[in-house]
Amino acid sequence: MKRFLFLVFLSLIACEDHPAAEGSDSIPVNIPETFTNLPDKIVGTYILDNATLNGPKFEVIVAANPETSVEYQPNSDITQLVRNIVFRGGGEVSYLSVCNEAQQAIEFKSDGKTSHVCMGSNSNAVDMGFWNTTGKNDDLLAWSIIHGKALIECEIVPYQVNSEKLSGYLVFPLPRNTHTPFLEGSNHQYRKIKIVLSKA
Repeated sequence: MKRFLFLVFLSLIACEDHPAAEGSDSIPVNIPETFTNLPDKIVGTYILDNATLNGPKFEVIVAANPETSVEYQPNSDITQLVRNIVFRGGGEVSYLSVCNEAQQAIEFKSDGKTSHVCMGSNSNAVDMGFWNTTGKNDDLLAWSIIHGKALIECEIVPYQVNSEKLSGYLVFPLPRNTHTPFLEGSNHQYRKIKIVLSKA
């Protein structure tokens, strides 16, 4: 019996989550070195034009004293919420602060990587994540977005792309409280949204 309990104890230790070392700037995900299924029709620079709630309503706490929340009903415009998340970037400072809001753009590169770029600016591009298509007819666009030290993995399906825009539906994390760190603990809630990216 003692041996059995000892083996159980060892197995619990082996399965324990080990936190990243303090001060580590690495993102705790496996980012592939190469990408496949990269249709030329998707490659380009896009402006996040619109995001609309397609799923059930949700609330976001926007003030603490007194606690105040905003409720979003189905078909609500949540473009600013989504923009704040997409342009969070890999650093501690939001990419919104280094690029005028009207100039923010997303570049889907031919090598499967994505970058935040400032249109009409000499500001350096910042790595954003990566993309590729999957599915029987490449009908699913997998889009991974770096957010701080986490990675938001999205599947845009079905998606449509032409010379003017890229659009589709995806399940996306949204905050519960704007005053606590997003994606930490339970400060996120998933909803289906429709997104429209206009080609720059």
